[in-house]
Amino acid sequence: MNLYTAEVHDQLRSSDPAARHLSSFDAVRDADFLNQMLYLDTKIFMASLNLNYNDKMSMASSVEVRVPFLDRELAEFAAWNIPPDLKLKGFFHPTTKHIFRRAMQDVVARRVLRQPKAGFAAPVDYWLANDLREMVDDLLSETNIRKRGLFRPEAVRRLVDEHRVGAEDWSMQIWQFLTWRTGCEFSWIPEPSKERRSSLTPARPRPREFLESAETQSRHGRADD
Repeated sequence: MNLYTAEVHDQLRSSDPAARHLSSFDAVRDADFLNQMLYLDTKIFMASLNLNYNDKMSMASSVEVRVPFLDRELAEFAAWNIPPDLKLKGFFHPTTKHIFRRAMQDVVARRVLRQPKAGFAAPVDYWLANDLREMVDDLLSETNIRKRGLFRPEAVRRLVDEHRVGAEDWSMQIWQFLTWRTGCEFSWIPEPSKERRSSLTPARPRPREFLESAETQSRHGRADD
């Protein structure tokens, strides 16, 4: 399924979305495959997603989050000195974090140690089907998608329809579209004109204008107080 408009698709034709992943793999080409995957996870997924979102959301709630297992020396030691079979034990039904579970067996209850690895996933699927259903239909409508000039409205609608009837699980893809459209609605990014649609870089205010605007708003806020 091609999500991009023909114009955007032509611009992206020469780019390789896997380039960064392949480059990270190449940096540890001689390592064990498990360590290669963990290295890739650390360099790309954790840095740009997990840690980034965790920091932003915690700061937005005035909470200071610490990640003790990502102490640099500890992380480097675990990455290159702990054998792969102590990280992932078994083949068909492997035990994750094996060495950590063994280290905690006299500290943590057995029923906890036997639990499978689980992330802190948000109930996106439920939100899209219930609380955010109207928002999805609004922000991802044909009109709203078409006026940005990046994606094909019919392709986006197909994702939503297939997900709602249970044909496919497109919850993450729809969520990404929804956050993108929300960002467009609540940022200073203007709708692209036909002349500017050939450029994928959104227009931003010049630094001086932005700072002057922020300073003015700040003064008004203090005056109201």
